[in-house]
Amino acid sequence: MKPEIYNTVSDTLYRIISKFREIEKIPRSFGIEKKLYPSEIHMIQAIGRDPGINVTGLAQHLGVTKGAVPKILRKLESKGLVVRYRDDSNNKEVYFTLTAEGEKAYRGHEAFHAMLDAQMVQMFSKFNENEIDLILAVLGELDSLADRALHGT
Repeated sequence: MKPEIYNTVSDTLYRIISKFREIEKIPRSFGIEKKLYPSEIHMIQAIGRDPGINVTGLAQHLGVTKGAVPKILRKLESKGLVVRYRDDSNNKEVYFTLTAEGEKAYRGHEAFHAMLDAQMVQMFSKFNENEIDLILAVLGELDSLADRALHGT
């Protein structure tokens, strides 16, 4: 590959990553009065899709450490969106479910994603099957590269 082509691809990828980092800093309303950061609404989404999930399940679903989960959960609990409980059969394990307001935010987020998904479908409809396969292959390689960079391998 010519260096200028690599530089163009690399610069474009960096620009996209930078934009998504900025998006992560913007709280949004998802049908409730309180504004939520992406990390918060995605935790709500995980709990909404799997009521009764525990910290380990949330960490796995979100791709974060177990240590990162309680901090977000405390924020969501203080906002009245999530409640914790213990099951009678296992009093040591803590589980989480959404409050009525949390359910409202969850449904608002699902509607937001439906709109985004429709835009993505429209965008990808411009590509043929071979081009989609190539895009998926490139994204898979980038995902593997990111994993290796994260784990120092």
